[in-house]
Amino acid sequence: MYQGECLVVGDAKQSIYRWRGGKPEMLVALPSLPTAKGTALEEEEYTLSASADPQNLDTNWRSYENVIDFNNSLYKHIDEAYKNELLSKFYQDVYQKSNKNKGGQVRVSVCQKVGAKDTVLEPNLEKIVNTITTLVSENKFQLKDIAILVRFNKDGSQIAEKLVKEGLEVISSESLLVNSAPSVQFLVQMIRLLVTRADKILFMNIARFLMGHFQDVKNERWKTVNAEPQTVKGDEYIRLGDKVEQCESHKQFELFLESEFGVHLSISNLRRKSLYDLIELLIRTFQLNQRVTEQSYQVKFLDFILEHSEKNGNSAQEFLQKWEMKKSMLSISTPENTNAVRILSIHKSKGLEFPVVILPFADWSTIPKKGESKWFDWENNDIIPELNAVQLSVNSKLEGTPFEEEYHEECNDTYIDAINMLYVATTRAEKYLHIICTEEAKVNKKGEKYETKDTVSVPILNYIKKNNPTELPTDEIDDVLFNEFQFYEGITEGKGAEEEEIEKQINDIIHTDNTDQLKLKSGTYEQGEQEVSFLDILEAQESGILVHKAFEKIKYKDDVHDAVRNLEVNGFISSTEKGDYIQKLFDVVHHPELETYFDEKSGYEVLNESEIVTPSRFEMQQVTVDRPDRLLIRGQEAVILDYKTGSYEKDHERQIQRYGTELQKMGYTSITLKLVYTENLYIKNVTL
Repeated sequence: MYQGECLVVGDAKQSIYRWRGGKPEMLVALPSLPTAKGTALEEEEYTLSASADPQNLDTNWRSYENVIDFNNSLYKHIDEAYKNELLSKFYQDVYQKSNKNKGGQVRVSVCQKVGAKDTVLEPNLEKIVNTITTLVSENKFQLKDIAILVRFNKDGSQIAEKLVKEGLEVISSESLLVNSAPSVQFLVQMIRLLVTRADKILFMNIARFLMGHFQDVKNERWKTVNAEPQTVKGDEYIRLGDKVEQCESHKQFELFLESEFGVHLSISNLRRKSLYDLIELLIRTFQLNQRVTEQSYQVKFLDFILEHSEKNGNSAQEFLQKWEMKKSMLSISTPENTNAVRILSIHKSKGLEFPVVILPFADWSTIPKKGESKWFDWENNDIIPELNAVQLSVNSKLEGTPFEEEYHEECNDTYIDAINMLYVATTRAEKYLHIICTEEAKVNKKGEKYETKDTVSVPILNYIKKNNPTELPTDEIDDVLFNEFQFYEGITEGKGAEEEEIEKQINDIIHTDNTDQLKLKSGTYEQGEQEVSFLDILEAQESGILVHKAFEKIKYKDDVHDAVRNLEVNGFISSTEKGDYIQKLFDVVHHPELETYFDEKSGYEVLNESEIVTPSRFEMQQVTVDRPDRLLIRGQEAVILDYKTGSYEKDHERQIQRYGTELQKMGYTSITLKLVYTENLYIKNVTL
């Protein structure tokens, strides 16, 4: 919208999202507004109609002349044969002018199906392989010129599996997922290792990957896209399993990794790294960057971790939860220099173009699926007046009922959806289009073929009969016949093999450990909270710093669990350490000498890490700021608890005495000072 002007762009023939609520009939009705009847917009319809200036983009700049001609002719035939008002509106401007690119080829292979669809699955897959081989060897196309479009994802998976077995490079939606890379799966397992107790299944998964991985690195096998790690076989697998079975703790698993793979790793120290630093360290330690075909997956994974950490902190548990939600969607971009066949759904191909398009399994249904149901309007009915709508199965039983009209509308919409899907697929091709469809070949007792019906194969077969393309020799694969048709003369060729670009590879990962420089702080600063350095975290188990930090969140006994949960959420401890920290804190808050000071009913006002500011006697000198760990106030009484690690030192006593002296100056008459040594639960009472 610009200064009262509005631009609407669309193509009803490419409307394939009715299941998302798409209504292409609204587009073809413009400038009329059928849905505006009875609304405020109805008054605007006249203005829109008077000002509208429809423009048809009638030249195809994507495809070669013969491909354009085929599509023009095919969909004109379908429109005329189906004789449906709505379909005719969608395809009234189907004819497109060609551009300067002459030539192009269209082939159709018709599989003669005698039994169920599964009986011709393998021959169809073999047909796809043969077609690709011919296109590369005889027509001089490269693998990366070829796109295989499928209606259903399961078909794409089966095709990808077949091509890989035949040694053909493949890029599919699934193979572009970051989680499809074995090295990324391993990294996720290592993160999971940090938040679980000794899990022998997890240990074995990690060990199995590492054995195959280090063999692969040694043998330099990383020359295939997403190559699986070398399989651990026979006696080696049994030996590995026996060793893992003996690992009853993380410590024993660390020793196993060192003895088996020569990798020294401290799981305790890994827990205390940021997620990003952790993954960088693991990539370097285990030489994962040597898996050159997976480097882009690892980089994308690092980007995802960085983005997550910046927004949500470094909790491994929270990251794993996020990963489970995102792993089926996070993918890398298609590598431009990868010579591989693309496999993608028709939905994902919309808006794209490819030199060669192969459309296999072009036999999806043109009628509602068996068992499919929908909501039907039932307003003002005499049977159950209170019921305005009802959900029913979409089938012929609705004929002769109050729902008959809506049933026919649904059948009509389903047919148009199927044809639109075919249109999107066949118009993706630039130079070469090859359709593989299916025809019933089973015959009855009279020797007549059963009718092929209710699939998109039907209009294709009818079009072939009407136009009499050149019939090529029949192809036979595993006793299944494929009738071959070619629509144009001449040979359409690709550009041939290009000089391969040298792929940029990451030869090494430079990991700079800044644990002694960085400060870890979650969220915004709250009164009394202190920074904790990474170096401090590494020494936390010995020094008790994390216990000290937990006490910042504890006012009363009931706050212990929340304080420990805060440590876990912010990545200071793992879920397996929670119990130990809860016990340490409980021992303090329930200590006979301290219990009263953590009792909510005691009447004390609790101030954790609050500052005591003392003005200087000298005008130009800065003030002195002290921060007792826990200050309790009740009337003229003041109590200070100062938490300490290690053993008693005289400086500790002088420090808390200074706090007490300042409180005395502030007018408090009863002052109690206690040094609390959290590691050995020693309480030192200090006098002023």
